[in-house]
Parts: sequence; C-alpha cells; structure tokens
Amino acid sequence: LYYLSYQAVETRSRSLSAILGSLHEESEGVARTLDVDARVGTRALDNTHQIKGVESAHADASAAGELPVDGGPLALRQAAWALTDRAFKEAQTRYTKAAADKAVTADETDGSADFSDDPPSRWSEAARPPPPDPGPWRDRLRRLSAAAGRYPFVVSSNVSLAFETRRSWFVDSDKAALALGGADARLDITLTARTTDGLALDRSASWSGPSQEHLPAEADAAATLARLAAELDALVRAPDAVPYQGPAVFGSTAAAVLFHEILGHRLEGHRQKLESEGQTFAKKLGQPITAGFISVYDDPALKVMAGHALNGAYRFDDEGQPARRAQLVRDGHLTGFLMSRTPIAAAARSNGHGRRSSGQRAVARMANLVVEASRTVPAGELRRLLRQELARQ
Repeated sequence: LYYLSYQAVETRSRSLSAILGSLHEESEGVARTLDVDARVGTRALDNTHQIKGVESAHADASAAGELPVDGGPLALRQAAWALTDRAFKEAQTRYTKAAADKAVTADETDGSADFSDDPPSRWSEAARPPPPDPGPWRDRLRRLSAAAGRYPFVVSSNVSLAFETRRSWFVDSDKAALALGGADARLDITLTARTTDGLALDRSASWSGPSQEHLPAEADAAATLARLAAELDALVRAPDAVPYQGPAVFGSTAAAVLFHEILGHRLEGHRQKLESEGQTFAKKLGQPITAGFISVYDDPALKVMAGHALNGAYRFDDEGQPARRAQLVRDGHLTGFLMSRTPIAAAARSNGHGRRSSGQRAVARMANLVVEASRTVPAGELRRLLRQELARQ
C-alpha cells in the first residue's frame, strides 16, 4: 500500500413536488457516505492500471458505504475500518492481475505512470446553513402545477423543488486535508403527452443555482410552463421525424450537449490511454480539431458568467486538487486535456478535474465548459447562411 485517501460527504436536503394543484410529496433527509481509495504497488504501476481483454470490463472502483449521521466516534471508526479493509484487499487482488496482464500482453502506446505526484492541499471553510424551509413555495407549486390541468393533451406533469446543502471532508496519505461546503436550489417542470399511436413525448425546464434567490419568479416559471405546453402540443400533432444528413445549426441546449458528447468526453485525460476507448484526440495535440475561429476552455473556478450562476463551479476536485482552468482548444488547435491524477504522455499532472460518483474512482470530467468564437454573425444572418448552404448542396 503506497497511497490511501478518504472522502466523506454529508448531504442535507428538503424537497417538494406538486401535481395538478396538489402537493404530491414533501421530504427532508440527511445522508453521509464515505469513499476509500487504496493504491497498491507504485505510482508507475498500481492496481488502477488497465487490464486488457475480458477483465477490462471490471473497472477498478473505490470502496464506498454509508456513515452514521449523528457523528458517534465508535460507529464512524468501525465503518471506516471496514471500508479500509475492503479497499486494501480489493486493491491487492487487482494489482496482482494488473501486473500479470502487463507482463504478458503487448506494450502500451502510452507508457505513462498510473498516479501523478501532485502537491497536497490544505483548506477549511465554514459549513453552510441547513436547507431553507420550502414552506413559502408550497402555494407557488400548487398554482404552477394546477396550470398543467388546462391542457387536455398533457397526460402527466410534475413541478418539483429541491434544496440541498453539502459538507465534504477529504484526507489522504500525501497529507492533504480539506473541509468544503456547497449548496444548491433547483426547480423542475415536466409535462408529458402521448401521440395517437402511444408514443410518449415530454418537455421540461429546470433552473438551479447556489440559493433560492437564483430561481425564477412565479410569473416567469408560469410563462415557461405555457411555452412547454405549446411546444408539446405542436410535437404531438407533428409528423414523425425522418433521418437527415446535411448542414444544421445547433442552438442552446442542443449545442451544449453536442460539445459535451463529441468534444468534452473525448478530451478526458484517462481516456487517451485506455484500450477500450477510441482515443480520438490522443495524438492530435497541436493539430486543428475544430474551425479556426473556435476556442474552448474548462474552468471549475468560474462561478458566474453573463449574470448566471454556474453549476460546475468548485474550489477543489474529488482528489483534493485545486480547481484550475484548462485551455483545451485555441483557434481551432488542440492545446490540452481535462486531467485527474491519472497522467498521460501529453500531460503529467492534474489540472483539478478529478471527479467521482460515490463508489467510483475519480476520473477526469468537465466542470464549466466554455466555447468562444472569434467570428460571429447575428442569429438571423446565421439562418440565411444555412439556407444558402442548403441550396448550394
């Protein structure tokens, strides 16, 4: 065993949901989880090393479990010992397999180490207050959800509100020690309809931010619900979509999803050396990968942009590394990757993008992905150019 880390997360939540003018569910809860990462071997080769072939489907994971919520030291210690024991034994077993696999299979293109030697961070911030009482929102949710009843084609609907505060603690054998806090408020509206042949169609909208002050006024939410209903009505009566190949303009959420899937995931550092991945950009550093007027960066330290609170903001990632801006594309050319503490040939250190879901080992993930264009045209002109290109093709 050469490395050990613990991440505990406490989540306190309060939520409401309403359907057709009536409160449907109200809940309040607290939960604590602990993730234990154990690394056996050396930074050059440890239990996280990829195993080729059939075993590659069994990814290395952290040992995770629930903790008592009242902080009793004996129960906390017992839970931590049990998870540490499990994490260590699983790491030993997997290290044996990884070392044997590396010895008998073909050499890897990327011979970088399995874990970077990044300096530890120490930070502590005050805990956030508990989630606010959602009481003032009860009548608002009743009124908003009742409005869905005005549309006969809506077969199901829901308006929900959730407040959450988080407190996390991270320590590791490199002497990092962090105590962090966070809070979220979220409002969701969902409407569902069915076509005459039974196909379910839905439209939804959500708002979120670090506090309820970032949620919309009731009138604005009601206007959005009416817009969703109009779009759903048009979708129900629209002909079936057919496959299309040709020029297109992506806007708003569609553009975000496009960049998330075709660029963001493929620039995650750990994917550049996994046999199971396409490694689309692994050997394209410095080469053009987008139009020359496009630049892309990811900045988890960015809290606000254009007056909007950004959900991807954080101070430290789930490996205890400080959040840092990662320049990914500049003037169309690939300049870097999203990095956790899993090094690759093109990047030896983390840039603060190691993120985990409980029970999974931290891997590189996007935070706030920002796409900039040095050459732009108004929306109307963009549509004209699209029609012109359609005619040309």
